[in-house]
Amino acid sequence: MEFLEKEQIKRDPHDTMQYRLWLVPNYSEKESAIIIKVHHCMADGLGFAAFMLALSDSYEVENLPHLKPLSPFRQALVYIAQPFMFLP
Repeated sequence: MEFLEKEQIKRDPHDTMQYRLWLVPNYSEKESAIIIKVHHCMADGLGFAAFMLALSDSYEVENLPHLKPLSPFRQALVYIAQPFMFLP
């Protein structure tokens, strides 16, 4: 627990990877654990939920959270911004 408290307040430099993984092989008698620290810009949304479900034995599309549909205004914004989203 002390490790997690220290790691939680530690700021990672922006020029390093924004995620870290630790494996705890003998977390309990029959289980291991993975500790994941991810910057919020990489872990927000359904991608991280899908990643976590993929690590577990219960990955099914139905387990993903449902998204509400975009309003027509937001759909228009996405349509307009889409050509600029992946420019180098």
